[in-house]
Amino acid sequence: MKPLFWIWAVLVLVSCSSRVEDDARLIERLMEAHPQQFDHILKNRDSLEVQIIYTQIDRDDRNRPSFRSFYFNVDSARYFYPASTIKLPMVLLALEKINRLGIPALTEHSIMLHDSVYRGQLPARADTTSANGLPSIDHYAKK
Repeated sequence: MKPLFWIWAVLVLVSCSSRVEDDARLIERLMEAHPQQFDHILKNRDSLEVQIIYTQIDRDDRNRPSFRSFYFNVDSARYFYPASTIKLPMVLLALEKINRLGIPALTEHSIMLHDSVYRGQLPARADTTSANGLPSIDHYAKK
């Protein structure tokens, strides 16, 4: 009976360790599966200074959350810009600025273009996810 237990225990541990290994490379494996979209990022991750932290929220049968984070190219010695944590305050500030300016033609639906600050960033002159193909404050708020 003991040898059967140890075989079972080893199988469980091996499957757990491969799961951890798979989880450790989840984002990278997803990008590798779509080379047309992500090959440039994978090959230039350091020069582009790409860092991704994705946190998955799972809920149990009593709706209690548990969190699992997945990382790609994260380096604690380099600055990390958490875009999603800054988006809502920036949208609110932009809406407040529009209200204070009081320009009738300037609304949250107005086209909003911005440039890049350094070589690793891209300017936003188009937004393929918006109805008119252009970026705007209201569409950024939806995203």
